[in-house]
This record gives sequence, structure tokens and C-alpha cells, in this order.
Amino acid sequence: MGGTVTGEEASALFQLRYQWQGSYFITLSESTWSAQRLDDPAVVLTAGTAPELRRLMQEDDTRRRGA
Repeated sequence: MGGTVTGEEASALFQLRYQWQGSYFITLSESTWSAQRLDDPAVVLTAGTAPELRRLMQEDDTRRRGA
């Protein structure tokens, strides 16, 4: 994590990492939230907020399970 992280951001980061620890490596740098697939490191999802990143991961996971 880079820069100053608020308590709310730290909590959201912890929750995302806990929920998705088996599928993604999740980071917060400046104001960019990122999730890198553990099984496909070339895939990196980025978002401006934690809820947006959660949505992107859910969509990615759903798409992969359906494929």
C-alpha cells in the first residue's frame, strides 16, 4: 500500500483479501485498488473503490466458472 490509508480503506482491504485470498492478490496503492489473478497473473483488475473492485472480481469469477 502506498500513501496514507484510512481506517475504512484498511478494513475494506482486509475484507477483500479474506474473501478472495484463494483467487486474487489484492492491493491498494494511492487510490487504485488492484486484484491480480493467482492462477492467471496476466489478468489484473483495477478500480477506484473497493466496492467497484469487488464487483469486477465477482464478474470475473462468475465468467470463469461459467466457461
